[in-house]
Amino acid sequence: MLPPLVVIIQSNWRFHSLIVPLPRIVFANYDVKLRGPLTLHNNGHTAHVEIPETANGNKPFITGGLLKGRYVAEAFHFHWGSPSSRGSEHSINQQRFDVEMHIVHRNERYTDIDEAKSKKDGIAVIGVMLKIVKAYKKALPAIFFGNYYQQLTNPVWIRNNGHTITLEITKTINGRLPYISGGRLKGRYLASNLHFHWGSNNSRGAEHLIQRLRYYGEIHIVHWNEKYKNVAEAAEQKDGLAVVAVLMSIDKKRRTKSETLISLMESVVRIPIIDSNTSYHGFLSLDELIDSPNLKDFFSYDGSLTTPNCYEAVIWIVFTEITFVGLTPSSKFWLLTDDAGNQLVNNYQLPEAYLTAIKQDRADEQAAGEYNYDEQGDDWTGTCQSGENQSPIDLIYEDSKIVAIPRLRFNYYDQPLQTPLVIINNGHTANMVIPQTRGGQRPSINGSLLPGNFEAQSVHFHWGSGNSKGSEHAINFQRYDVEMHIVHKNTIYDTMGEATMHPDGLAVLGVMFRAVDRQISQHYGLNKIFNQLPRIVQYNSNATITGRLTVGQLLGNIVTGEFFTYNGSLTTPDCAEAVTWTVFPDVLDYPRRQIAKLWNLRDSRKKPLIDNYRSIQDTNNRDVYYRAIQ
Repeated sequence: MLPPLVVIIQSNWRFHSLIVPLPRIVFANYDVKLRGPLTLHNNGHTAHVEIPETANGNKPFITGGLLKGRYVAEAFHFHWGSPSSRGSEHSINQQRFDVEMHIVHRNERYTDIDEAKSKKDGIAVIGVMLKIVKAYKKALPAIFFGNYYQQLTNPVWIRNNGHTITLEITKTINGRLPYISGGRLKGRYLASNLHFHWGSNNSRGAEHLIQRLRYYGEIHIVHWNEKYKNVAEAAEQKDGLAVVAVLMSIDKKRRTKSETLISLMESVVRIPIIDSNTSYHGFLSLDELIDSPNLKDFFSYDGSLTTPNCYEAVIWIVFTEITFVGLTPSSKFWLLTDDAGNQLVNNYQLPEAYLTAIKQDRADEQAAGEYNYDEQGDDWTGTCQSGENQSPIDLIYEDSKIVAIPRLRFNYYDQPLQTPLVIINNGHTANMVIPQTRGGQRPSINGSLLPGNFEAQSVHFHWGSGNSKGSEHAINFQRYDVEMHIVHKNTIYDTMGEATMHPDGLAVLGVMFRAVDRQISQHYGLNKIFNQLPRIVQYNSNATITGRLTVGQLLGNIVTGEFFTYNGSLTTPDCAEAVTWTVFPDVLDYPRRQIAKLWNLRDSRKKPLIDNYRSIQDTNNRDVYYRAIQ
């Protein structure tokens, strides 16, 4: 179906629609087959296709809408992004899409496309947005499970390798290995091992998501193509491995049909530490372990192993039917420890898109070059020295313009994030990239004086030490112990790098923390983050923060209806003047014992990472606005 026509009026790089009655667009000869093959041409700017005549000897054309006359189709081409960005040229309701196709038409009054380009009414373009579809239905043969019903030869050994629980698959009592074939597989794949991925008592740990939903755990049965000598050789071939994945969900009321699976899960208490192992005796078949899911419905795609070296050699088969397990057997996994002696939970690979975002954030940080806080930024060069709209500043109520400002709107701030946060000591702060929500949206803000919609990108902190305050901004000449920054990017820009080049590129929320000896309010989200700080003391170390977190939880219980807002800069090199700041005067009281964990971090020089704040900058007569609760 072709898209509706919307009248667009350009205003400051943003578009506003006027909904008015218009004649419909008439697509003539669009349903007639084109003559001859189409030629796709790479012209160095796009993929371009000239449109020939149709089988009836005429070209497709359009009329109607705001068009005066007929416009003949001449060519179509595409605009696209990358694996980590969307590339449509237009955005609809502040959303960009993966690809935009342009069908270019020439006003038939003009002889050719070049003449038409020189006329105001010469060209009409149909823009069609394309969205990448993650999966499509295709008739595939069923998966055939050979020897899955046969008992494995005893003993079967189960091992804690510090990352997961593995079960080495032995031959069955008929002297053969279990195998699979069918589906997208070409040939037989012999079973090698079975292992688990799981969450914790308050988080889910399946590696795959189905319909954007993550389940409690996931069973993987790894197979290797029998045409290769062994698993090691197969892992280096594109068709070398096949992994069957069965997702598990905890249900206190429903029990799995497989007593064997329950027995196996409960046996892991005998192998709590790395390299411990135990044998399983008794009837054990792979069919019993996967609880006989619906074998007809499954996802299949080409991918990689989800553990290092992440060989891209896997044909994945992920069944849609969920296996239900009870809370008691599931909780046995939480007693295990990893190679560092920590609780072995959430042993799943984070989504590729989130890992890519973390890598890009790290690259952006390193692109700023070497810097430190020895002189609180006074020795930084470039825009940090020459800029006129630098941050932070002293926010003074009496000097601010108190005007009627729309409220700040928080979108999807209350939605659980799709994946646990990864907190990283990057040598300058403790930083976390913000993933999408479980619904696939990005938390965002708009309203106030913000020039658009801004999606949350990352969170980091600035702090002092045991004898100094560390907030970057001051409020009425007073600094606080910690300042948290939630960084957002304008959705009209594809990357943070691009956004920093524009004065409307970024929006940052500043939240002040005051150290108190006694915690009055429970801050679930912040506690989860600060409890992981001892694991990132060293430069470049990271930790995964488990649990169902939302971005809104980071704000604690502060009042968000009152705030200062002004145009400023990033407070780290290159100090790009691209930020609309929103700083809340309501201060979040937080336990001193938690804040003190920040003081133990180390920078890239192995020195204490303390006082990582920039000195106060001149306002240079900038307007600072204050919104009071109305």
